Amino acid sequence: MGKRTLRPGDAHPAPGEIGAYPVAPHRYTWDGAPDIDGNPRAMPLGDFLRLAPYQPGDVVYVPYAEAWRLAYVSHVFHEYDLYGDRRHKFRVHLANKKGDRFAISWIYVFPGQIQRGYARAGKAPDIPADYK
Repeated sequence: MGKRTLRPGDAHPAPGEIGAYPVAPHRYTWDGAPDIDGNPRAMPLGDFLRLAPYQPGDVVYVPYAEAWRLAYVSHVFHEYDLYGDRRHKFRVHLANKKGDRFAISWIYVFPGQIQRGYARAGKAPDIPADYK
């Protein structure tokens, strides 16, 4: 995962303190990619992005080291996996070391990584606690 930062002059998507943003509930359960009649590529891209489990403005848990950190979702993208199927990709701003604000740097994460973060934080009752 490459680490990036906002360009000079870009507004931070979450300038307030972390406590001002509610944490999104755990919503992701893998049941296949959204599709039309069994063909994920037939769905218009805009519809695919609107069906992402997390949207810009959500605060989620992501795995960090052996624990987790809060992160602010600023953008939703799509990407193609090894088999040519679409998958969601999120740009997130991690909580800083103090834990009071979101960093200006950002990373990309995928739904499975967010699911792992919720599991490590103990916020996903449908996932075993030892899920890595």
